[in-house]
Amino acid sequence: MKDIDLGILENAEDDIVEELVPFSADEEAVMKRLFSMSEKKYNELIRHSDDPGEEKKENEENIVREEPEETIVEGVEAYRRPAWHRPLCAAAAFLLIAGGVGTGFALNRSSKFSQVSEPASYEVTTEVFTEPATEPLTERALTEAEKKKLFEDLLPVFFESWSLNTLDHIDTGQDSLTFRYESLGEEFDATFYKMNDPRFSTFAGMCDYYDEYIISPETAFSFAGDVSDRQPGELIDECYFLEYNGELYARYVAKHAYSENEWKDDILSDRSFFASSGRFSWERIVKNQLEDGFIEAQALTVEFEKDDDGKWKVITGSIGGTEYDENRDYTGSEYPLVNEGPSFMTDEDIDMSSAIDNVNNYLEYQYNDSSLNYDMHWSMMTELPESYYHITDNFRNNNRWIRFVLDPYNGDGVRRVIYTDGYGVVFGEEY
Repeated sequence: MKDIDLGILENAEDDIVEELVPFSADEEAVMKRLFSMSEKKYNELIRHSDDPGEEKKENEENIVREEPEETIVEGVEAYRRPAWHRPLCAAAAFLLIAGGVGTGFALNRSSKFSQVSEPASYEVTTEVFTEPATEPLTERALTEAEKKKLFEDLLPVFFESWSLNTLDHIDTGQDSLTFRYESLGEEFDATFYKMNDPRFSTFAGMCDYYDEYIISPETAFSFAGDVSDRQPGELIDECYFLEYNGELYARYVAKHAYSENEWKDDILSDRSFFASSGRFSWERIVKNQLEDGFIEAQALTVEFEKDDDGKWKVITGSIGGTEYDENRDYTGSEYPLVNEGPSFMTDEDIDMSSAIDNVNNYLEYQYNDSSLNYDMHWSMMTELPESYYHITDNFRNNNRWIRFVLDPYNGDGVRRVIYTDGYGVVFGEEY
């Protein structure tokens, strides 16, 4: 290909540029010529697509030619923009637009698009600048102050849900129903009172209300379902709530209804345990003097979880305690007081199910009593107090024991404290 020296145009004056053909100052003539060229290209394209034979003939002629029609340009060369660059670009832009419209129309019209030869293509490499990739945001962990605030904000509604079947929330002047239920081979009477809460009138409505604060309230509340087909006095499943003839009833239980005010004074420890991005436990230990003069370190543990919408809610809670030790630093323990020891609930050496069953059996055969008459809570013990006696020496003596505290619902009942080993063997009782 013959080299053409365009250096003379580098610093060309306007009068030289205006004399160039076809890019003269006569814009109307230039436009007509460009349009004529585009129309010619369009007609040739249509003719080739409609006459395959002619295209084949031209292709054969192209094979005979020795001089290549395609010139490959590689590399990048720095240049200075010449003075005639602006009028040339304007004309070329119009040519591209006109040619593009015509070609698009031809491609849509032709049903033999696959037979049209593709024009020579030039590979253009463009360097794209993007912002550097950022690391995915990690969820910020709650601070100790934020966890404490969650605990204090949700504590009132947690205690309320805990106490729905106590005299604090049941009006014994309302309509009542008495059914029977079976436990440990015996039948017991259970009295249910109609709930008169303006916030909900059905069990589903009650669950919807507490769903704002509690994870899966339908499993937290023991519900027998609709028993409208039963007659009072008949045997039903043991429960705390039921529906009868379209009304919601709650079973009265003579247990203590805790309030947040009982956990504001004489605080021995107040901190979180087992914290992760979506879950944590908060334990508050207070010094508590019981009516019999016994002083205990009483612990309230509430477990929290973040739901799928990112809202923190209560999973469950427990109350337990040990004899108060004035020489102990309750803020220095590695584990919660009621779950003292490594991996309490998941420890293979601890069989909580067997322990609870054996305590129930012990009450039944030793005192002809049932654990249903008690508010039962427990805690782990690594040391045994002096105020207890052995029932048997046939137990696992490894400093991993469980202390069950049973407070009677009936004010005339007797408070009992029973000890088991990790396998659930009852080996001691406080006197």
